[in-house]
Amino acid sequence: MPYGSKTPKQFESDLDHLLKHLNPIGLDTLYDCISNKKVIPENAFIITFDDGLRQVYENAMPILLRKGVPAIFFINTSVIDNQDLLFRYKSSLIVEQVLSFQKSGKSLDAAMAVLKQNNATFDGNIVFAVMKISYKQSTILDSLASVLDLSWVDYLAKEKPYMTGAQLQDLKAKGFYLGGHTVHHPELWKLSNEEAVSETYRSAKFMMDTYGLPFSSFAFPFTDVQIKNQFFEGVQQAGGIDLMFGSQKLKKDIQPNTLQRFDGDNSLIEMDVYIKALLAFQWVNKLRGKTIFTRS
Repeated sequence: MPYGSKTPKQFESDLDHLLKHLNPIGLDTLYDCISNKKVIPENAFIITFDDGLRQVYENAMPILLRKGVPAIFFINTSVIDNQDLLFRYKSSLIVEQVLSFQKSGKSLDAAMAVLKQNNATFDGNIVFAVMKISYKQSTILDSLASVLDLSWVDYLAKEKPYMTGAQLQDLKAKGFYLGGHTVHHPELWKLSNEEAVSETYRSAKFMMDTYGLPFSSFAFPFTDVQIKNQFFEGVQQAGGIDLMFGSQKLKKDIQPNTLQRFDGDNSLIEMDVYIKALLAFQWVNKLRGKTIFTRS
């Protein structure tokens, strides 16, 4: 897959470390604590997965079931049943194809022409230019695919990188939790507030309605560091989302129904080492009085 991830063996090792020191809780317990202003159980943790990748269903879910650990799966609703390919995955596949062309000596003139046409500052570094393309520019990726012999339709049909609706139903039936992760996985801070609210609310509402969930939840794609208070006001006006998850690690959020997460998918760092580093950083933040994530 375009994104690197931990092997099942690494994931199970990380999970064992967490279970040795902490206690897993489900989203329903967390929701009850937040909505009723109860204290979250001591030393609690909750596992989350983003994007809706098939490999998570096939590799992580059996391990979680075997160990009795609940988890939340945050889904980009446009890719259910492999109906679409997220733009960052397109970028990674294009980079792979560019490197393959370079290795075999195939011409990249057509790709360079596409980039020159859409980027006045293009300096000839195709890989760098491709990785800088944002969601709002993603039609450029489709143009590049057409001149690099790539077919998103063929890739989706062959590789089936995302979960199907039936697999999501199976996750729910097995006791796991589902939530939204936007429709298309854009950089929300690069959209208008109206667009960002729509991407967010529609995904959470779709997941709740389609899969019969008792409440809505959502996790920000990429980062929530530039998400402002007016965004949350817009979500509330649209209908509200019960629980939201950011990416500011151990900090508390100024928004009452928003909790922060830390990523654990770097295959080069073991969980015990990473958590020690996070706790050390949090200790420094306490000394500096910076344990609350504020928004303008």
